[in-house]
This record gives sequence, structure tokens and C-alpha cells, in this order.
Amino acid sequence: DRIAVMLKVGELAQRSGLTVRTLHHYDAIGLLAPSGRSESGYRLYALQMCSGYYDYADGYMPDFPGI
Repeated sequence: DRIAVMLKVGELAQRSGLTVRTLHHYDAIGLLAPSGRSESGYRLYALQMCSGYYDYADGYMPDFPGI
């Protein structure tokens, strides 16, 4: 089994070129929900989950290096 690589919202924002605010908005509208939360309450995203993400709103496909 593969171990899931989990990213905090800031790490995902940096890798994707999206802003943290945009990712929070996507979470709020159900477009890209986090995989879970850290003990401190940070949103956590499974890197594997993000590899197929597509923003239908503007046709932008973020680049997730290393996937």
C-alpha cells in the first residue's frame, strides 16, 4: 500500500499556484474538500486526490509537481 502524502492548505497553495483564500472558498462550496484536518485544525489534502483536480469555473488546471 502507498502512504498518502498530506499537504496543509498553504503547501497545496504554493504547489498549485492558487491562493489559500481560493482553496478555502473551494472547500466552502464543496469543489475541493480537504481529506481531513490536523490535530491543530489545519486543512489537510491528500496529494494523490489533488492530481485529478480541475477548476471548472475558469478552465484552469493547476500544476502539481511530482505527481
